[in-house]
Formats: sequence, C-alpha cells, structure tokens
Amino acid sequence: MPKISDDLEGVVTAYDEAGQSVVLVAGDDVPAGVEVGDHVLADTKAPAKKAASSKNDK
Repeated sequence: MPKISDDLEGVVTAYDEAGQSVVLVAGDDVPAGVEVGDHVLADTKAPAKKAASSKNDK
C-alpha cells in the first residue's frame, strides 16, 4: 500500500471513488481507491548507498 512521505509538511487532500475528501498527513497509508501524486509518496526502495571516497579520488 502506498504511503505518504514522512517528511511531508502540511496535508494532502485527495478524493476517493465516491467523491468524498480524504485528508492525509506524513506517514499515512493511502487508502484503496484514492490517488495522489508520486511527489508526495514515500520512496519504497531502499536508499542507494554511496561509495566511500578515498583520498586518491580527485
């Protein structure tokens, strides 16, 4: 189930299939039948690890 990003500030107001408003805040699960933009969704992938740089890298 999609989830609203934990770092969202404010609220997202969306509508379900019946036209009822749904207010979501950071960390909320997005209910079935409610669509929100990808920009407010938590990234479900694990963050990529950055390679450690050595002193020889320039």
